[in-house]
Amino acid sequence: DEGDTASPNPVKIALIIDDLGNQKDAGERALALPGAVTYSFLPQTPFAWQLASKAHATNKEVMLHQPMESDNSNPLGNGALTLAMSRERFIRTLQRNIASVPYVAGVNNHMGSLLTRDPTAMRWLMSELRASGLYFIDSRTTDTTVAERVAGKNLIAASRRHVFLDNTPKEAEIRRQLDQLLLKARSQGHAIGIAHPYPQTLSVLQEELPGADYLDADPRIHEMLKRLNQQGKFTAAICAAPKVLAGAGLLQGRRATSYPGVLDNMDLPQVDVQLERVISDDRVITSRGPGTAMDFALELIEQLSGRETRDQVEQGLVR
Repeated sequence: DEGDTASPNPVKIALIIDDLGNQKDAGERALALPGAVTYSFLPQTPFAWQLASKAHATNKEVMLHQPMESDNSNPLGNGALTLAMSRERFIRTLQRNIASVPYVAGVNNHMGSLLTRDPTAMRWLMSELRASGLYFIDSRTTDTTVAERVAGKNLIAASRRHVFLDNTPKEAEIRRQLDQLLLKARSQGHAIGIAHPYPQTLSVLQEELPGADYLDADPRIHEMLKRLNQQGKFTAAICAAPKVLAGAGLLQGRRATSYPGVLDNMDLPQVDVQLERVISDDRVITSRGPGTAMDFALELIEQLSGRETRDQVEQGLVR
């Protein structure tokens, strides 16, 4: 009804980025995503320890992305669990994998279309997860998986993946899958999505995840920004965050930039939105996104410490 102003029931969406640990740059870009994203790391990979520690330090949840045998003989990587293993070797491998990723709170399967169909292997898995106090998310790489059911019988906190965001790593398709994730959450109250650190996926998520929206909706943030501005302090924002400065009124009468589709899609008649990499206007500094982070940092150094200091820092950089 038109007179009904009640808010819709809130829904819960969990987003897991997995396949992390082999690539440092992609992993760091994934860790920069806003919001309560969970990160799942392949075991015994070159950057798993470093990236998982960084994720934990920023209050993000860490998981083990456990390789499991598939029915199409795909390469599994280090630490794979297979049907040919004895129970002793299976458990020893799993324990070593858990130890290779710090701050693990749960486990989801990497591949596993064969192993997750086997009740015995899943009982071994859940027994160890229970002993370690870890939860399990079934990635559901096969419709015939028994993993979630066996987890329940072993009193393991468990759930399932509802939507893969990027089986087709094209931005338009990823956006469609995000819509499907939201529809699923609205229909059942919650949903879990899994994505991967593909450039296309990270670009879409950087734009769509509501980190800046949460800040912009908080009046305490606006009041703090206004107070700092009135005191003549610098304020700076990059990527989608300039919208928070706009919400606080700090961009009125100023030039500014942001991630594409942020400021330029807002009704800001008193803001001169530009496409420059970094803009500094009367102690308000804005920048476009991950690709301009170095320029943004150098501009901050120049504004705070002078051009000479900026030049000294820049000379030592590999760009």
